[in-house]
Amino acid sequence: MLLLHIPFILVVIACGIGIAILVLRRRHLLALSRHARELAHSEANLLALIENSHDSIWSVDRDYAVVILNSTFRRRFRQAFGIELQKGMNILATVSPPLAQTWRALYDRALAGEHFTVEQHYDFADSSVDFEVSFNPILGADGKITGVSVFGRDITERIRAKQALMESEERYRCLVDFSPETVIVHSEGRVVYVNDAGARLFGAASPQALIGRLLQDYVHPDSWEKVKSRVYQTPGAGQVAELTEETLVRLDGRVIAAEVVAVAITYQGRPATQVLIRDITGRKAAERLLTGQKHILELIARGKPLPEVLRELAQFAEAEVPDARCAVMRYDTKRACLQFGAGPNLPAALAAALDNLPINPKLSVCAAAVFHKKQIISAELTAAAGLPVLPPGTPPASSAANGKLAAHACWSTPILTAGGEVLGTLDLYFAVPRPPTARDFELIEIASQLAEIALERERAQEQLHQAKEVAEIASRTKASSSPT
Repeated sequence: MLLLHIPFILVVIACGIGIAILVLRRRHLLALSRHARELAHSEANLLALIENSHDSIWSVDRDYAVVILNSTFRRRFRQAFGIELQKGMNILATVSPPLAQTWRALYDRALAGEHFTVEQHYDFADSSVDFEVSFNPILGADGKITGVSVFGRDITERIRAKQALMESEERYRCLVDFSPETVIVHSEGRVVYVNDAGARLFGAASPQALIGRLLQDYVHPDSWEKVKSRVYQTPGAGQVAELTEETLVRLDGRVIAAEVVAVAITYQGRPATQVLIRDITGRKAAERLLTGQKHILELIARGKPLPEVLRELAQFAEAEVPDARCAVMRYDTKRACLQFGAGPNLPAALAAALDNLPINPKLSVCAAAVFHKKQIISAELTAAAGLPVLPPGTPPASSAANGKLAAHACWSTPILTAGGEVLGTLDLYFAVPRPPTARDFELIEIASQLAEIALERERAQEQLHQAKEVAEIASRTKASSSPT
């Protein structure tokens, strides 16, 4: 009897198994569907993260074709190379051969399985940018490398901040490394330490000659109020005071322009301030020269009258050469004499005597300069300078016109055109014998060149005016001779 029910039982079992398989399959399909949705959602989130990142993100396959790129990378690539990069494009084919060679080597390292990061600097037309770029190989399902993912981060600000920090540290190191320039330590308003360079700067025989004296003894009154606040309001230890320019005074009374930077320290167990001083007197003098040149050239460019230009030029020369009195002479080619052009601070009698001065090398230094077409330094000072010497007994200027200015020294420089034609002289007079220094010669050269420009311009204008007059006369003559 049981045997008769076996087929039915088998059918029931088979149906049960089929139903179970269907249920399991449905559950599997549902699970796959859920996983697919989760994967799609995860992929969407990942793509959104990539797209919205401020970093440049892209990937390439083994043929260097772009697979993925975000908007940041697309925009920066367009700004840098003027190309709208798209998926599928060979990224190496869009840049210059040298850059392509560099990037190919980087991609190949990642395709060989290396994970690495490099920093790169790029100079574009309108900016300079630093990037930190990470390269990572992409593995396929079979474990083989299929491409490279790249992450580029703009680190320009970080690099600049790093450079600023290094510069700041360098400035601090300079307080020690450049101590030979002049280092002074003061405490409670008195100098407690000074190095050898400081002794030389202030004209002392040794550092010991300065130690123990009041700091105020070396600071010009014009700068003392500024310095005093630093002396008696010492900042916290290690704090560096702002770089300032101050006027200092040597033991011999000579004034020094200086850049000063100070840092609070502890010296022999007591609060003190270490000061690094750099002499910028020469630089300030050069700046004054440039400012003076600019002023004179502006006067010439604006077409100011020649007497005004020459007067300003003479004052410019006097401001740069201590105790000098400057005269600018014009050479009259028709009369073969020198005419007084400007000399605002010369004694009136001397200025009058110099006007219409004949070109006689035995009469005056300036006449000798024109005659020889060479710079002349008055006789008693020429030996050391190696310049042309006047005959013995030659006065530096008309002796009857010396007035209160004895003119014991006179430096006369001919003002010459490029072709060697004399336009005049630039003369510096002194009440006491005074040899020129290297800087004096520099000033004389600059002033002479400015005078040449002014006199050449005046002569060109005179020639133009004469040409216009000739043209007008010719035009009137032609008009009067024409039949009416």
